[in-house]
Amino acid sequence: MVHPAILHQFVADSETLEDAIAKVNDVLGLPAFTPKKCKSAEASKIVEISEWSKNRKPSRSKHHYYMQVAEEAKSKGLPALSPRSIGRILEAQL
Repeated sequence: MVHPAILHQFVADSETLEDAIAKVNDVLGLPAFTPKKCKSAEASKIVEISEWSKNRKPSRSKHHYYMQVAEEAKSKGLPALSPRSIGRILEAQL
């Protein structure tokens, strides 16, 4: 685990938010905005399911829509992800 003061220094030295996120992710060894369970190929499949779901089922809210996409992705054999993770993947891809 990296000490928060060290991470704060990376953020303080960065000119933009994207630079700060990239520096922190380099230190932690994590890709930006991708849940640990999800690979890039799976993310593209989730985006495809999302596009297909948009036209198929109406939803009450964003959370409900992300829940529908998560259920459809799970039924197609992708790892079980939370609606919040689905939302992050879709926002990062768009």
